[in-house]
Amino acid sequence: MLGTAVPKFSSRITAGARSDLPAVEKVARVLGVELLPWQRFWVRLITERTALGTYRFKTIILTISRQTGKTFLLKLLLLARSLQQKKAQSVYTCQTYKDSWRVIVAELGTDFERSALGGYGESRKSHMDPGLKLRNNSRVRPIPPDPNAHGLSLSGLVVLDEVFDYTEEQANGLLGNLTPAMSNYADTAQLVICSTKGTAESHFLNKQLKRGQDSLEEPDSSVCFTEWSMADSLSIDDRASWDFHPGLASGRISYDTILAAREQLTEGEFTRAFANVVTLTKDELLPLRHFKDSSSQSSPARRRDVVLAYEIRSDRERSALVAAWRTEDDKFAVKIIKSGQGAEWLTPLLQSDATKRIKTLASDPTPQNLTVNDELTHKGKKTYLLSTKQYGTASIAFKSLYQQDRIVFDGDLAMQRAISTAKTSKLGDSWKLSHESEPEVIAAAVAIKALQEAPASGYQSIYDKN
Repeated sequence: MLGTAVPKFSSRITAGARSDLPAVEKVARVLGVELLPWQRFWVRLITERTALGTYRFKTIILTISRQTGKTFLLKLLLLARSLQQKKAQSVYTCQTYKDSWRVIVAELGTDFERSALGGYGESRKSHMDPGLKLRNNSRVRPIPPDPNAHGLSLSGLVVLDEVFDYTEEQANGLLGNLTPAMSNYADTAQLVICSTKGTAESHFLNKQLKRGQDSLEEPDSSVCFTEWSMADSLSIDDRASWDFHPGLASGRISYDTILAAREQLTEGEFTRAFANVVTLTKDELLPLRHFKDSSSQSSPARRRDVVLAYEIRSDRERSALVAAWRTEDDKFAVKIIKSGQGAEWLTPLLQSDATKRIKTLASDPTPQNLTVNDELTHKGKKTYLLSTKQYGTASIAFKSLYQQDRIVFDGDLAMQRAISTAKTSKLGDSWKLSHESEPEVIAAAVAIKALQEAPASGYQSIYDKN
């Protein structure tokens, strides 16, 4: 049934035991989907019942690669449990409350309302009491990954998703609140901990994985453990090494999807998230070996060929104004015009002659940058603002150009520091340069993006009406 996607480790299924698999499959079909082979196997395993009709496993630990359909399956399990069990109280949390709300309200709630089940309950979008409420008084709520998240009694599923970034203090505080809330419902409540693997610094997750592996030596353990990951002896460069990947083996994704992810992510992040192996640490996004500086960096042929981009760090402690232009050998030259503490100096500089007769003045739409944009607009100057999607594309393109040695810097130590400490944050299923990064690197990425996309005629009529 599983084909090549056999788990590296797994608790054993009891032959002939009853489970909730038929009920989960029925709900899936109502939503218009069929379970993948790995999903059928895992649901059969974790919902196995004892001879007394109670759930065999109280704690379920799953580690699996990205792009396998894990999050969809978790939503399906939460819905099926709520339909099957009257007054089931279930919760879901992941890396942020915003993500938890999106998964339960925007995704699960929408799928539920659009299906034939829609008349059996409602999706509440209010931030006061969001989640799914069914006519049998079952509830599914999103909660923040916070030790003081709620004061509920939990009789259904308690799902902690993508916990690789949880600190021990955060996770233990969260479990310290959730576990007692489940204690009066030992026959029905189950704790589900799911994640791709983390780094050597993911102490909470690593302890849970060790706990799961230890449970495999205890036939009567109430802990269920399943792991899909690349074998230690295999190479991520070999196509055959990826046969383990449940999403690839089931046809949910293609090998091209994996190759595209490798282009977008750092090597360490790609190995962690897709091969699902522990990495030593979160590696550099932009390794300094690609930092090409040149004291003889050529000047732009014309001022109107230059794009300027400004950026204020999220804490407003630092700001930067960076220039970019194309070189004769089709590379991108980047130069810091000014960077420093605070943001008070930025608007006067942008209103000065420094921004006259250039091609474009650009930025990305963070609240702190929009404040500057509003001031400039009031003075008759316009900023080419990237959309959130464009900013994500700009981040990926900057990394690609940087690794291809197609960006030339002027050797400024502030830019070198910004490059070496650049961070990422999630943007949907992809990533972007985090606004906790230094402003010089973000401004450089925005400037190059604007250089590629801004109108060829520029904004001269706006900047210099005289």
